[in-house]
Amino acid sequence: MLTLAQAKPPRDNKTDSYLQTLANIYDRTTQTKLAIATKNKLIQSYTAANKTAKLAKLELAIADDYQTLNQASEAVAAYNQAFELASENQ
Repeated sequence: MLTLAQAKPPRDNKTDSYLQTLANIYDRTTQTKLAIATKNKLIQSYTAANKTAKLAKLELAIADDYQTLNQASEAVAAYNQAFELASENQ
């Protein structure tokens, strides 16, 4: 699935769908580091496609993932980023 997601252009809706599915799989199978990496790819894709409304929720999920990994400084940075993104979209 990752190969399919990477083979498509970054603004393709199918790519976003593949990446979201992959992130969900990683979340359910507690592969947290892979989930973070996939969610960061989704952020890049959403940013390129100007889908800013979805960014805050992804950053919040990434922050939760970092918290799960006991990486407090990364979690705080991601929570702050999520807050800033949410504020921009108000």
